[in-house]
Amino acid sequence: MRHNCEIINKTMDRDDLESDSAKKIIVELNELILRLREENVKISSWYGDFDLTGEKNSLEVINRGLNYIALSSAVDDVNFPWFLYWEIIWLVLNNDYQAGQTVLDLGGASSLFSYYLSHKGLRVTTVDLQESLVENANITASKMNWHLRNFVMEYKKLKSD
Repeated sequence: MRHNCEIINKTMDRDDLESDSAKKIIVELNELILRLREENVKISSWYGDFDLTGEKNSLEVINRGLNYIALSSAVDDVNFPWFLYWEIIWLVLNNDYQAGQTVLDLGGASSLFSYYLSHKGLRVTTVDLQESLVENANITASKMNWHLRNFVMEYKKLKSD
């Protein structure tokens, strides 16, 4: 069976964050980060860890690239750089996510993306290898009353219920 679908092949471009729809999502992401901090909820950084140091010689800073420029409108560029915002915005703008839909996020336990979708009313399931991220995401789901289920599992071993 052949499906008609548009192939999206796009390189990250910071200018994509200047559209009104992108700016709206940036505000939503910032508000969510601040709300979760008020609730003492941990969010995994873009590097798959909690609370990066931002130290000049750290691997996460080096991996951003020598010419990296922070997004001034981001509330925490150390943990959530502009290219993470770009990925989330690109996915949201190019999919028709609706409350009540189900999303599988591989490797996304405790991530800003899985939290954002859960916050928007989607039913999110994450599969991750890091037990600490899964445990934290389960605590967060309960605390925030989200439909967010998280499992420690290798994605190759997934089975449908």
